[in-house]
Amino acid sequence: MGAIKNIVEQNTLSSSTTVLILNAIYFRGMWEQRFDKSQTIGNYVFHTSTGNVLCNMMISENYPQTHYSEENFLVLSLSFHESNIKIVFVVSHLYGKKKISDIEKRFDSKKLFEIIPKLRSRSFAVRIPKFKLEYEIDLKELLSSVGIRKMFERADFSKLFERSVPSRIEEIKQKALIEMDETGVTAAAATHIQIVPRNRNKFFVEDFILNRTFLFFLYDSTTEIIFLRGRIDNPVSK
Repeated sequence: MGAIKNIVEQNTLSSSTTVLILNAIYFRGMWEQRFDKSQTIGNYVFHTSTGNVLCNMMISENYPQTHYSEENFLVLSLSFHESNIKIVFVVSHLYGKKKISDIEKRFDSKKLFEIIPKLRSRSFAVRIPKFKLEYEIDLKELLSSVGIRKMFERADFSKLFERSVPSRIEEIKQKALIEMDETGVTAAAATHIQIVPRNRNKFFVEDFILNRTFLFFLYDSTTEIIFLRGRIDNPVSK
């Protein structure tokens, strides 16, 4: 597959590394109804938070999907062929009073799964930009910033070893990728953890056009597990 490369850098491991834990997911889904490549429009204006960019916009004038609308945002859900996985897009309403940044603050998993049962099926024009997003984050820094510090200093990993080895987590890094085109979506994520000894109102929807910053959620409709979520501010920037 090779979607996530170099999750463990060559200089990451050393003689003091006690345990290396790797975790990865991969998904390749084909749209239930593919977009026609001949209908994709280049140089389509997309409104980012800092200005306009030109993107490749996938277009279908009569696309079967499920949707939901409130005063300040629109929701679109698309399905993949023979899969329980679905992708949901959330975009601010053109005439709403809230910006996408305001909507994002309260659009957590609870809100998402409150809306899923309210989705209604209908066919109408859909316009979605092609994009590829790659992301890397140092989770040690993030977790420490919210008060989770013990495991980086003096955690108890005694059940991992036959004999007691005072240890701590040295590094937690995660890489993720999602790419969307006319055929479907490719998504992948990998995490590595390195342990070392311690001493070291409803609106009618006519069209759904993602021509401005939007949120996405890739989730399993059976287990209600969210695999990936993100925000696309610029579809042509990786």
